Amino acid sequence: MRISCASLGAFIGLSILGSAFGQTVYQDDFEAKFQAVPAKEKGWNANADITGEVGANWGDNSSWAEVGIAYSRDEVNPHSGKASQRIDVKRVSSGAVQFTHPFKAEKGKVYLAKLWMRGLGNASITYGFRQKDAPWQIPGSETVALSPEWREFSIQAEIPNDDQMFLMLWIHSPSSYWIDDASIEIVDLSKLPTPPEGNMFSNSSFEAGIPENWVFHAEGSDTVKLRDLRPRIVDGGAVGGKSVCVDILKDGSGYLRSPMLSPTKGQSYSVSLWLKASRDVQIDAGLIDTNLWSPKISANTEWKRFTFSAKVDKFRKVSWLQISFPQLDSDYSVFVDGVMLEAKPEPAKEFSEQFPYEFVVGTDRPGHIFFDEEKAMFKLSAAPSPKDDVKAKIAVQDFSGKELGTSSFKLIGNGMFIINADNLKRGMFKLSAMLVDADGKQVSPAEEISWARIPRPADMGDGRDSYFGIHIPMVGDYIQIARLSGQRWVRLHDSSMIAKWNSLEPKEGDFRFYDENISLAKKEGLMILGMLDGAPPWMGSKDRGGYWGFWTIPTRADWKEKWRYYCNTAITHYKGRIDDWEIWNEPWGEWFFSAGGDPAMYVEFMRQAKESTAANNPSAQIIGVDTYAGHEKWTEAALKGGTDVYDVFSYHDYSDALAGGAAAVNRCQQQADLWRSWQARFGKVKPIWNTEGGVMDLGSFMKPRAGGMHFETQPSYIVRYDTCLRAAGVQKFFYYAIHLDPAEGENSCRATDAGRAVKPLLAARAIFAWLTDGAAFKERTETDGVECYAFEPVRGRQVTVCWSIDGQDKKFIVPAGSSVLDIWGNEMARKDGAVAVGNTPVYIVD
Repeated sequence: MRISCASLGAFIGLSILGSAFGQTVYQDDFEAKFQAVPAKEKGWNANADITGEVGANWGDNSSWAEVGIAYSRDEVNPHSGKASQRIDVKRVSSGAVQFTHPFKAEKGKVYLAKLWMRGLGNASITYGFRQKDAPWQIPGSETVALSPEWREFSIQAEIPNDDQMFLMLWIHSPSSYWIDDASIEIVDLSKLPTPPEGNMFSNSSFEAGIPENWVFHAEGSDTVKLRDLRPRIVDGGAVGGKSVCVDILKDGSGYLRSPMLSPTKGQSYSVSLWLKASRDVQIDAGLIDTNLWSPKISANTEWKRFTFSAKVDKFRKVSWLQISFPQLDSDYSVFVDGVMLEAKPEPAKEFSEQFPYEFVVGTDRPGHIFFDEEKAMFKLSAAPSPKDDVKAKIAVQDFSGKELGTSSFKLIGNGMFIINADNLKRGMFKLSAMLVDADGKQVSPAEEISWARIPRPADMGDGRDSYFGIHIPMVGDYIQIARLSGQRWVRLHDSSMIAKWNSLEPKEGDFRFYDENISLAKKEGLMILGMLDGAPPWMGSKDRGGYWGFWTIPTRADWKEKWRYYCNTAITHYKGRIDDWEIWNEPWGEWFFSAGGDPAMYVEFMRQAKESTAANNPSAQIIGVDTYAGHEKWTEAALKGGTDVYDVFSYHDYSDALAGGAAAVNRCQQQADLWRSWQARFGKVKPIWNTEGGVMDLGSFMKPRAGGMHFETQPSYIVRYDTCLRAAGVQKFFYYAIHLDPAEGENSCRATDAGRAVKPLLAARAIFAWLTDGAAFKERTETDGVECYAFEPVRGRQVTVCWSIDGQDKKFIVPAGSSVLDIWGNEMARKDGAVAVGNTPVYIVD
């Protein structure tokens, strides 16, 4: 879990550690004598180039990675004193730059680290605490985008054991970085400010509707998830006229999560809520990853108020109130109303909120996507009906946080706020709204919503030749999000497992098909990569349960015949709708071998599937091997069966690094060349697809302090990665992933925010797809520190993607007659015929 505090913010119940005083563990103003980094040794990565000098209390921990770094003492513009630490990162081909300060930590103590940093070219950096030695756990980290001006950043985390720790900086992209005035202290929790009085939740009697940051998430089989159940507002509430209703199917379970909050360690909290249900049911409720949980709540057909309290005994930067609904033997509904969280040992006697009005902002557009020519329309709902002197106050910000305009108007009932198409450029935006009285006093919660303005996707026919793929739940809203954002392929992995063996044949001989969902995706123009994968439990001897229980290894004596029958059934049934099939997800992992799998079995999987397509759908393709860099033993073993047992070679790749550089240091090119060389040893070289990868922790646009890759870095990351993959000859890439309804600030492998709004990464990818999808890569050139990737002409234009190699802004002369677009596809202003090019790509269009 990422636990950090970069600046003061609007978290619920935020622990403001800057005002706490504790025991100082370490202070460093970088004025002491610097020391040279060690000379290159035998154990270093052969491509590591690390030189210079570092502060006396710091060290480099990057010799294992493919990096180029120059450290130095810099006396130009320090934050204080005479010097600061400068880090010039020239390249990061794999791994990361790691700059460290060691210290001894005490079990159960909360540590606060502060440091001043700046960087060039919107440089991104991660900082936090990490164990010095294996297993290298990270109690807390944060990723931020730096500016040329000095800014103070801080992070807090509870260290679980007496341990040797690092205060560590991770850098994944070339640029120049400066560090100064670092410190670590143990936080005195008794001196933390008391959280505000009253209900810490807003809009929690649901009179104005369901805010997007109250999220229902359904769990269970694909049959449950593909119903796409959404919470609904119904009449007859316990504390007002309305309540929220969630429906639970007999094959599944689910939970309702509150907006993101930050409970304070050592603080007493009380939760109260009203519940009723369509039948007797035992419900759990509490704050995620804390000890504040209720005993079993017995809800029935009558409204009843439930309360529970506890003193939180762990530090948690990010948590949610979760109300969990179990699986029963029949469908049922639960009604929730009057939810309160208070920072005191006993709950209030009656429900209350901080403001006299509830106020909700929303939009019906899938992904919150609006096209160039469309008006951006948002629904504003208030309860009770506002008085005559109450107005809605609106502000709009662009991606950089610049305020673009404000508006105020009388809101009558449920109103609409419309932004005309010609008022905004392309990009990502935020709308902030609240109700104010005649004196300008806030009388409702302040609500925010994000949206993307992008072009309509390019016409790619049936989509087969498209490069752009993604993982999504196979339901209407998410199918629309994929299609509207220019993604033309979907891979049926764990966002939707509907073609895997365990889904198709949960009971032996009983096949279930998901024709409605597959047909809907095809109707919307999506190509589908099916997965022949995941045997049902009745085929194996090792029941692992949970998530991994879906991937039983078939160990029955007749597994070959049963696998072939499954392949025949799936390939025949979906012929013409799914004509591309990948064999097993990530078979190189311990989860495959420890359950009874081995390379010989996997080769047989591929061989049987290839024979099945030849017999049942000769135009279908088998995608095989599904390897990962660093697992060469698996790759070799899987290829010993030859390359004629598959049609396309697949691999996965996750990294936070910004891609780029010449072939010798370009990770994308290196991996593609490696896969081609491995295939050449065993047979014909087949086309290469990257069927899964991206960023493991993709930060929120709405709640960036929840952690993950900062939203300002996401557009650069995805455009550069996609560009370099295509330049390396990788034919398709399936970004991982969109999953059902993440909570506010729940970022792991999720390309959408709460409310199903696309994150900046997906919006920027939509622009790149609109400009270049279907275009073959032409050539890479390098001039004056700028690398450019040219694509062949498509749809009447030729596009070249350019960025600075070292991350620092470069003056780039735009060719005569060409236009230059920023990463959002907006025309850029030129000065003396040139634009500044840094880490963020620009498009040259002819």
